[in-house]
Amino acid sequence: MSQFSPESRDEQPGLSGVVGCIPIVLGCFFFVMGSAMLVFGIRTLILAEASRSWPTVRGKISVSEMGVHSDEKNTTYSADVVYDYTVHGTQYTGSRVAFGLISTSSTSRARRILNRYPRGKEVVVYYDSSDPEESVLEPGIHGATWFLPGIGLLFTVVGAAVFLFRKQFVSRRNILHVARGMPRIASVEVTDDSFFVSLNNGQAIHVPFSLCPRLESAHPNEREYWELRNFGSKISWPKLDFEITLVELLRGDFSTD
Repeated sequence: MSQFSPESRDEQPGLSGVVGCIPIVLGCFFFVMGSAMLVFGIRTLILAEASRSWPTVRGKISVSEMGVHSDEKNTTYSADVVYDYTVHGTQYTGSRVAFGLISTSSTSRARRILNRYPRGKEVVVYYDSSDPEESVLEPGIHGATWFLPGIGLLFTVVGAAVFLFRKQFVSRRNILHVARGMPRIASVEVTDDSFFVSLNNGQAIHVPFSLCPRLESAHPNEREYWELRNFGSKISWPKLDFEITLVELLRGDFSTD
């Protein structure tokens, strides 16, 4: 019967730690990206709503053309409109038709915008009196204005959910390992100062309670009541709200919360 100690840990499976980090990395990525988009999107919404009361000046369209943006997989189109306007004797150049407009794979929307703002047309320009460089031709909140904060909120929620439910992800991964032929726990024997785990491949693991503080400090009646879960990939002590997975046993990690 083998006894685990800090010096004799079995590190299989070697990729356990790496795979276990996947939900944390994904959760952080989605949460950070989503938060950034959400913050920027909310700022855009605030500006869009405030633009309804911005002062206006006359301006003139200097550029009105179809923008084509291509990469290896997709091509998108945008209405590239540039206009000039003057505020208190200072000339400015703006390019925002409406808040939230983005490139799309269809040319129809871009053409509609270009038809509304042909080159040389005189237009009404709404500008921020505290920062005249901030301007727009069509003030207020439109459908497209909600796109960025909506996607940002979705990413943030997904990131938070992945991070919060990462333990369930690891649990399902353990079940998958068992299904692929990893050993599973066959039986558990609890004594006064330790517990013994027998695997279906004949391997035995001896874990002194001194290596597992949660069990060491528990009442004997609480330690004696255990359950096997997830097809023999996890030992659970329901009265203690404590569990150890097969992967943790094989790694010698007995102090899991």
